[in-house]
Amino acid sequence: MFRKIAISAVSALALTTGVAFASGAETHTEDLAFSFEGPFGTFDEHQLQRGLQVYTEVCAACHGMKFVPIRSLSDEGGPHLPEDQVRAYAATMDITDPETGEDRPRLPTDFFPTVTGEGMGERGFAAGIEAWLHHKEFGLVLEAARKSGVPVPLTAAVAQQLNALMAQGWGRDDTASLLRVLELS
Repeated sequence: MFRKIAISAVSALALTTGVAFASGAETHTEDLAFSFEGPFGTFDEHQLQRGLQVYTEVCAACHGMKFVPIRSLSDEGGPHLPEDQVRAYAATMDITDPETGEDRPRLPTDFFPTVTGEGMGERGFAAGIEAWLHHKEFGLVLEAARKSGVPVPLTAAVAQQLNALMAQGWGRDDTASLLRVLELS
């Protein structure tokens, strides 16, 4: 299974990259200056706080950060939330206390939750993030790349798999349904 995926990815990369270079089209990638670049780069605290909100409301449904302590939200150079906000944010999530076996609100010293559920291994494709949303996003990325003249062969390969997923009528299933598309080939 993994071998099929690896061969598909390498083939897609090899075939599409060669076409981009063989066409003789000269591409130019503009170097953008970001505030967070380099050893002395800084992040915009407000952007990081908005990113935390997006993670909490959207991404956390599927993606955990089990190695990140909640207290890091108050770190210098991070979202830099005040301690009382970090405590309040932590308290919105429950955890089973390993000593008592009872559920309790998380503390800033606890880690972000781990995402659990059936997942691909148990063939659980109930929607966390519906695949049609990724299908739309990949279309936008490919359009922007085309306009910019930037080759994105792996993105194009995943977009083709999402097209196949949509054609099978699995758009309302979780993005993990891509596994079923790979099994069809």
